[in-house]
Amino acid sequence: MHPVLIEIGPLSIRYYGLMYVLGIIAAIFLIRSEVRRKGLPLTDDDQTNLLLLTVFAGIIGARLYYVAFNWSF
Repeated sequence: MHPVLIEIGPLSIRYYGLMYVLGIIAAIFLIRSEVRRKGLPLTDDDQTNLLLLTVFAGIIGARLYYVAFNWSF
């Protein structure tokens, strides 16, 4: 499977990049709906900070997992 979804000149959008974006958009909607449903005292800035921390922690954690289990290569 070719990993490139779209190429526009030097810019190429890959499938996994699209999945990252779709996952982040889904997380935004889920966080906002859960905050409203449970009545949590989180502002929009707090929700954005939570989302950014979670995304960065997920990317760093996934990379550490990959390095740990492929150390011999």
